[in-house]
Amino acid sequence: MNQSTKERHYKIIDNMCIMDDLMMSVFFTNRPECVEAILNAILPFKITVEKIDTQIEQKNGYGRNVTFDILAKDENGKFYNIEVQRRSKGASPKRARYHSSMIDTRALGHRQDYEELLDTYVVFITEHDVLKDDEPVYYIERTVTKSNKLFNDGSHIIYLNTAYKKKENDNTSKELLDIIHDIKCSNPALMINKYLKARMEEIKSSESKERDYMNKELRAYIDEILEEEREEMREEGRAEGIAEQAKKIAKNIPSSGEITVDLIANLFGMTVEEFNALKATV
Repeated sequence: MNQSTKERHYKIIDNMCIMDDLMMSVFFTNRPECVEAILNAILPFKITVEKIDTQIEQKNGYGRNVTFDILAKDENGKFYNIEVQRRSKGASPKRARYHSSMIDTRALGHRQDYEELLDTYVVFITEHDVLKDDEPVYYIERTVTKSNKLFNDGSHIIYLNTAYKKKENDNTSKELLDIIHDIKCSNPALMINKYLKARMEEIKSSESKERDYMNKELRAYIDEILEEEREEMREEGRAEGIAEQAKKIAKNIPSSGEITVDLIANLFGMTVEEFNALKATV
């Protein structure tokens, strides 16, 4: 790699924040104090992190494997999975459910009683307000429908919304607002939390080994992002193409005959109601 390419890469890296996958993958490695800073700002209790793994794969002998961004374990043996998601699609409720179930496979040993299963926490750090209620943090718990009492199965899902903006008379803690700010901040001089600030300064120093590592990995990282964007465009293109074809057929379909509305709706993966609504627009 020539010097000019290196310099270009370093400029890209210097503009990265914790929300960038490549930065995140090195930021928390062997840094329990940084994981604690985030978790302790979110959780209603304080924890001490004893072990951290980043980009660790959890195999599933029957189905899809999972790669956890961060999997931390506290001094009491509880697991905390932190996932950084820029795309809202990557933080769907069903993904949170699946991650929670995969953590459980690590949390209970052979022949252990089910009651020994400790609490687990899946934390999605999202760039956008995925759940759309304009809250800084969302806490999701299973409840009994009729009484609305907690089911108390020990499974906890949390969304940290980094799109949240401080409001007038906001009772959100300063600690949490500082964390939200720092997660999106690329300039260590402007970061507030002392642990996150110190780590970012370390990574972005000219002599940083992590900076050199990211420089080597940057091309593959950019290619991965571009491929994800191309796939989204292809999916959007297919959706638009299907809609256009459905509109043409909807315009010309007879009110009765061998070609029924049910048949056409089924062909395009729609309900009859959805197809009729589309037909009404042409």
